[in-house]
Formats: sequence, C-alpha cells, structure tokens
Amino acid sequence: MMSKPVTFLMVLACWVGGTAVPLMGQTVVTPLWSGGTSRPIPPDLLGINTRAKVTDLWENPTDQANLKRLAFEHLRFPGGTVANYYDWTTGDMLTPDEPHPHHGTKAENYRIEQLLEAHQATGVEPIFALNLVTSHRIGGYPSALESQLAMLGYAQQIGLPVNRVELGNELYAAVYDQQSFALEEVNMRGFLDADDYYATASHWATQIKMEFPTAKIALVDTVVRSIDVTNLNRKYFWNRDLNAIDLSAFDAITQHYYTGAGLLDPQDVSGSLAEIQQQQWDLFLAPNGPDRVIGTAFSFMDDVVQNTEQADGIPLWITEFNLMDKVGPVARTWTHALFAAAMLYKMFDNPSAELVSSHSFNGHKYGAAFYETDEFPYMQIDPGYSLATTPGDLSANGHFLAVVNGAFSSMTQLAPLNFEQRPVVGAFDDDVADHPALVGYLLQNNRNQRMLLTNFSAQELVLNLATMAGVWQQAMILTADPRQHILEEDDLARTQLTVGSQLTLPAYSLAVVTVPEPTTLSLLVISTLLVGRRWLFF
Repeated sequence: MMSKPVTFLMVLACWVGGTAVPLMGQTVVTPLWSGGTSRPIPPDLLGINTRAKVTDLWENPTDQANLKRLAFEHLRFPGGTVANYYDWTTGDMLTPDEPHPHHGTKAENYRIEQLLEAHQATGVEPIFALNLVTSHRIGGYPSALESQLAMLGYAQQIGLPVNRVELGNELYAAVYDQQSFALEEVNMRGFLDADDYYATASHWATQIKMEFPTAKIALVDTVVRSIDVTNLNRKYFWNRDLNAIDLSAFDAITQHYYTGAGLLDPQDVSGSLAEIQQQQWDLFLAPNGPDRVIGTAFSFMDDVVQNTEQADGIPLWITEFNLMDKVGPVARTWTHALFAAAMLYKMFDNPSAELVSSHSFNGHKYGAAFYETDEFPYMQIDPGYSLATTPGDLSANGHFLAVVNGAFSSMTQLAPLNFEQRPVVGAFDDDVADHPALVGYLLQNNRNQRMLLTNFSAQELVLNLATMAGVWQQAMILTADPRQHILEEDDLARTQLTVGSQLTLPAYSLAVVTVPEPTTLSLLVISTLLVGRRWLFF
C-alpha cells in the first residue's frame, strides 16, 4: 500500500504572524491559539432558508426531526425568490405575468401557521422576508405596506416572535429593474436603483417600527465581484449607492453569496447538457479536481471582500449562501460540503456578520440540506453508482451544517486559529487557487471549549496537542471521498475517538475537538486592522 504524505502541525501558543508554505511532505507549522480577537457569537447566528414549495412542510415528523437534528437557530420565511411573490393570506404565489422570468414561480399552501409549527417544535426564530413586489395585489388591504403589516401582526398574534424583518429579496437583480422590464405591464413593481429602493424602504421601516418597535429591519444589499466593477452593472451601482446613504434608520443590510464550481469557464461553454456535465465530471475526477472546486470558493470570497462596499457600523445578515451548481455534477458531493465550509469560514472572519443562513432546507435539488424525492433528474451522465435517494436523508451540505451547528451549540465566544507557516493548497498548480490546507476556530463559553477544524487538502495533517493548554480529550471526525455524492450515512466515515497527544486529520475532513471538563483559558487577544474593506489578522 502506498503511504500517504503527512504534514505535522507543532502547536505552540505564541504571538507571531503566520506565513504560508506549500503543502508538501514533512511541512512543520506552528498554530497560534487565536489569529484574531475573540468576539461574542451573535444570538441566533446560524440558520437556513425554507422554501414555499412543499405542503405540510413542518407538520410531518421527518421535517421536524431534521430541523431538530440540524440545530438551526433561525429560519428565513417564506424563503428567497418566493418571498417577493408570497400571499400570506393564502400561502400561494402572486406571480408576475408572462413574459417576466418569474411568472412560473410556484408554491403550495405554505401558510404562516406552518412556520408556527416549526417554532413551537424546535424554538427556531423566524426571519420574515417581506413582499414589496406584488403584495399590493393582496385583497382587502389599501396598500402593499398595509398587507405586510397585517402579516406581521397576524404572526405575532398566533405566537410567533417578530424580531427580524427583511425588506424584500435580491431587489438589485435585473428582473426587478423598471428600466429592463415594463413591470407594470406584468402586474408587479420594482425599483429603478438603490436610491429608489431606499426611499420606499425608509417609509416601510418607519411604519414597521411604529407597530413593532423591537424588530430589527434589514435593507437588501448585494455583494460585488471584480467582474461587476468591470462591467459597471446594476449590482455594482446598487452596492455603491446604497452604502453611500445614511443607513442609521436600519439595523442591518442583507447579502447573498453564490458562485459556481469553477471547473469550466462560463464564457466558453458549449454542447448539450450531457456533454457539459461530462466535461465537468472529467475535470472533477482529475487529481486536482476537488482542490480546484474548493479553491474557487476561497477565491470568490476574497474577490467579494476586495470589491464590496459596506457602510461603517452596519451589521450584516448573510441570508443566503451556497455553491450555485444547479445542473452540475459537483452538487451534493463531499467537495460541495467543503466548498460551503470555505464560504462559511470566511463569513465567520467578518466581524460585522450577525446572521448567516444557508440555502436551503428543502426544495433546491443542488443545495438543500436533506433529500426529498427524485433528487437528480438533471443528471445526464453516469457517475458509476446509483443516485437513488431516501427522502429525509441528509445531503453532504446537510451533514456539514449539522457538524458546525452542533459545534456552535451553547458556545458564546469565537476566535480563529492561526498557523505560522500555514500549509497552502495550490502553490504549484496554476489551475488551483491558493487556499489554506487547514482552517480552525476556537469556540468556548464559561465552562466548555471546542475546536472546529477543517482539512481542505488531500493529505493527512497531524495536530500535536501536547503543548496546548486545556484538556482536549475527545474528537469527532467526519470525512468522505471528495468526489462521492453523499446519499446516505454509509457514504461517510464518521469517527468518535479519545484524543491523545496527537490528532490525525484525514484528507478532506471536518473535526470537532472538545474539552469535556470545565477549564480556564484566556485567549490571546491579537490585534486586527481594517485595510480598505479587508480585515487583516496579525
């Protein structure tokens, strides 16, 4: 049997800057206790989107069991795009007419009472995304605002807390641009630009605060990539103009994070769906395939940090994020879970991030946390094994979220671990964006501590715990073949073990290491510096 190359991580508590080294052979690095200032974990930090597509979503035992298992703290209702067309009085959609691209948006009797079922069963906190686009068509109310105030009032009346409200969903998109579409002709409303939206949102926020004075209200913002700056598109101007306005009347802005797997150039793709999928699959099966995909997530997040404006002092709600691979073969593989991890960890490093919601709990074949039925109808190629799924089983993304949410449960402080001479993946491969082989966080409350660690590389990494303060005694490790679609528990390798002086992290693995006994530990407080729009830890 060929032996795997091993990287040894010698752990010392020291205050030095980290440097990156290529991942090769017997690389020795020195982690720090904390690569940045410890910060409080915001209440209800981790959550998920729901989708108004499944009747009786929360009444059935499987969905309630998965909601509890995944341990989400907040639930975005009624979801993303569907929020802009939601009729709360019927649970159905008030969609635009043809030829608008969203004329076919569907829902099936998704009522607020179902959200109450989820709240009562698990304690999950709702985030209400309001309909600013077609709610003027809801009968019995003189205006769109009145219809949405009535919805919030009804939710509160039946027992739901009204603590967080989003004023629309992705209204920066071209489909809501009155200059791109004659929206009145398709029976909907939109906004010319960020200033137009701000005027309406300010009026709505004032009225909502009058009736729900403790509710936090968020404006719709967007992330910007370098290509958006180059093209000077609607997203670029929306983000720039919105963050130049006085936002003191609002409690937060919202942003969504999506990008593709990065295996093909979207500007140079041709062929049938089957041919395109096969091209992607062949590249994914190459030795550097998973690293290319994971590197794409890291480079995307860096691009966003460099190019997105954010007004000083305004909290950020990231109410959607995931791999955007709707018909690609990478979705639902273990690499997908690591892709989501790379995105999420970058969000943890943003001190303004107050809420983070994965997309989604159900209803999206590429990103949902658990399986329903007929999950791979789009797959035109044969991966070499059956893609049959069992409704209720967790996807790769679902397993990842369950690990992270479990690690964060009851913890109150978060600090990134830094590593002197941090191993880097991609240093010798032009097709792989350079990214860290190892990312870790220290989580703690006044009695317990946990480490959340992720090995993003194809090598084992050995963590030497001998010099670390605290009684690190137990670990849970989760890993899988990075190219395997995770269809059932047997597709994963889940290990519970007692930790000695060393902990071996398998290739492409997640680990949670715990201190089972109360212990005291003072985190190193490392300085942070904001350079432009980028947080640097040193």
